Amino acid sequence: MATLRPTRVRRLLAMLALVPALSACVIVTGPDDDDDDLDRNWRRWEASFVDHYDYTVRRQCFCGFEVTEPVRVYVRFGRVVDLRYVSDGAPVPYAYAHLFPSIDGLFDIVDDAVHGGADDVDVRYDASLGFPRQIDIDYRRNAQDDELFIEAYALIER
Repeated sequence: MATLRPTRVRRLLAMLALVPALSACVIVTGPDDDDDDLDRNWRRWEASFVDHYDYTVRRQCFCGFEVTEPVRVYVRFGRVVDLRYVSDGAPVPYAYAHLFPSIDGLFDIVDDAVHGGADDVDVRYDASLGFPRQIDIDYRRNAQDDELFIEAYALIER
């Protein structure tokens, strides 16, 4: 069974806080579309109970080759257990490992951007499992070199 992450705990507490308001027939305005999409797809991903999988992630940013090369991410029990460059199978150096998260980590990146005030967040989700397939974030519209694009593909359940 998956452990509750701090973001999930915040969401659970927020949902529980709405119960009295809803039972008193108070109209509560909904969050923006990005937050709705994020929550709906995160629930779809969690409902799939996929804890063992491999997928490929590719980052585009103003970063070095070690960061922008496609990486195969191996996840067991919801945790990243291995990272390998797709091109030659070499392990990803420890210094860059945090840049290639599990699918839950991709959701955390989107959550941080949506709730952290990024100017533009565009996410495309997988139609069946709900995980973020493409994440396009512009943290500051008028700043240069702050954009981040992540593509996740070739997910295989194990």
